[in-house]
Amino acid sequence: MDQDGVFSYSENGFTIQLNNGARYVAWDEIEMIRAYKIDQLTLDCIVIEVSTKENIYSINDDTPGYIKFMDLALKKLPEFKKDWFEKVAFPAFATNPTIIYERVSIP
Repeated sequence: MDQDGVFSYSENGFTIQLNNGARYVAWDEIEMIRAYKIDQLTLDCIVIEVSTKENIYSINDDTPGYIKFMDLALKKLPEFKKDWFEKVAFPAFATNPTIIYERVSIP
């Protein structure tokens, strides 16, 4: 397994270390990834919510391993929006909620 910050990676998913223990999430379990910004006066905090059928995992741009997680999500998840950061970061002082990935259901 490849380790980076609170994340450990395998070919099919990742394990995230949480305050109440570790959780494994397969890439194909992810239903949606949503990002938004919290204005903290001098700095903004970008929050990422990873949703599965059962849970929502929330990380932010200060979470150890955040950058590698986002890079791998881009590679592993089809339809991941490559331009998400600009949509969330700008304009300043706005929350800018943005869905950066949503699983396409095939009927």
